Amino acid sequence: MKKPNYTAIILGDIVDSQKIPVDQWMTPLKSFLDCQGPSPSTWQIFRGDSFQLEVQDASRVLDTALHLKAHLRRHCDATVRLGIGIGEVDYRSNQITESQGKAFVFAGKAFDGLKKRTLALQSPWRLLNKSIDATVDMAMYIVEDWSIAEAEAYSLWADNPDINQTEMAQRLGITQGRISDRLKRAGQNALKKWLRYHSELINQNLKG
Repeated sequence: MKKPNYTAIILGDIVDSQKIPVDQWMTPLKSFLDCQGPSPSTWQIFRGDSFQLEVQDASRVLDTALHLKAHLRRHCDATVRLGIGIGEVDYRSNQITESQGKAFVFAGKAFDGLKKRTLALQSPWRLLNKSIDATVDMAMYIVEDWSIAEAEAYSLWADNPDINQTEMAQRLGITQGRISDRLKRAGQNALKKWLRYHSELINQNLKG
């Protein structure tokens, strides 16, 4: 029996984008998406402020989602809503918005069910779905309260996971103590644990 080939899809939009000049959110959004892969096969922006992104390593999709949130908060103080789907791709087009499969269906359902949430995930795996549903509000309570400075520190760390605080301080032109304070207020340690746990859970399911 052929092993399923899973991928992750992020479906998102910018909250209250009409209140922000387009170039202020479009430029950082495109710069982030460009780093994830080529357009239109890996990502596309559509319907104004909506976008779709494929993260082929599904175990990294939550890391990517939080990194994107930090990137946009840092550069334009924007909030982004994200629906994540993990599943198979049945039809792959050269345009990501035309591709089909469970990953896209799950992403759409997760996004449509957001309501007051800003992040949701659906997958074929019940335990993962239950764990995300039970804990995502606590994670987003931290994330959506980030200041621009805290998001900047988190984004720099997410860009360079092996960087130390001294190097971060040098890049941002501030003291190591201020970097430490910003990362604490950004909830870095708690979010790292949350991300690591769910990355491991996704990997376990991917391995079957």
